[in-house]
Amino acid sequence: MVSRRRGVTPLVLGAVALVALIGLLLLPGMRVATPVPLGSELVTEVGKGEYALYTSPGFRWGEVECEGTLPDGSELRVRPDMTQQGLLLPRRWSSNGSFEQTTAGTIHVVCAVDGAVADGAVGEFTVGPYVGFLHIVGYVVLGAAGVVLVLVGAFRARS
Repeated sequence: MVSRRRGVTPLVLGAVALVALIGLLLLPGMRVATPVPLGSELVTEVGKGEYALYTSPGFRWGEVECEGTLPDGSELRVRPDMTQQGLLLPRRWSSNGSFEQTTAGTIHVVCAVDGAVADGAVGEFTVGPYVGFLHIVGYVVLGAAGVVLVLVGAFRARS
């Protein structure tokens, strides 16, 4: 009976880690601003922090041009970031650059693409939280730790 209890702690910790992983995977995609068609103006409130511009369907680097103003009246400066990752859930968004926001307030952004959107689809863009390569590495580590803890807990509970 005592050996079965030894498996409960890693099993619970592993389950918590896997639930947290699911939350971390879904949260950035749930926090994007309401998307607008390419060529339209997106007006949204942002806080202080790192943000990214996302498009759907996906475009290659340099195909999308974005301009806008920040809450302090300065010009939006989008920086290309090769470590930035797209969002997959609940909808696929491709990353198209990031920017740092130093004050909270309203931003105005217009993004456009040269040429037609593939397959006649309506191209859209949005602003959302920045997700970089190191975020993905963290998700993989958390997921692996969760799986290992669940396996160890299950093994200990059986013995």
